[in-house]
Amino acid sequence: MKSKSFLVIGMMLAGVLIFSVSCKKTSDPPTPTPEYPQLAGTWFGMTSDFDTVALMVSNVAGYMKVTAYKYQVKYITSGQTYIHETEQINSSGFCSLTGKTFSFNPLMPFGSTADTLNGTFDVANMTLTGKIKATFTEVAGSPVVRVTYAAVKLPVGK
Repeated sequence: MKSKSFLVIGMMLAGVLIFSVSCKKTSDPPTPTPEYPQLAGTWFGMTSDFDTVALMVSNVAGYMKVTAYKYQVKYITSGQTYIHETEQINSSGFCSLTGKTFSFNPLMPFGSTADTLNGTFDVANMTLTGKIKATFTEVAGSPVVRVTYAAVKLPVGK
């Protein structure tokens, strides 16, 4: 009789143990660690046409992303100057950095979807170089202007 009661108690304890282990709450996956967290911040510089360019890089849930940008590109023809000036902010990010590089199609005026903004960070020197391509769809023939830029990271609080 004692052996039967030990067997029943043992089976009940095993059932409780299995139930408690199977109901254990699973934890959320860990937030990834960015490869180059030192790139987070504001980057400011000049284009090859001497216009300003600025970008914000942020750590968004463990991923380094371009979260803001501002620049202008000019097209001059027959004494007429056309300017594409754009400034956009998106706290979720426009694109993720792939290592030390990024490339995306910025939101531009006049509905152009062929524009690109790309860049490469030099982590050792904390510089950023890249290219901007702007298509002036409002001008006959939709001319394309390509400029390069160079930027440095601003100190925190600037």
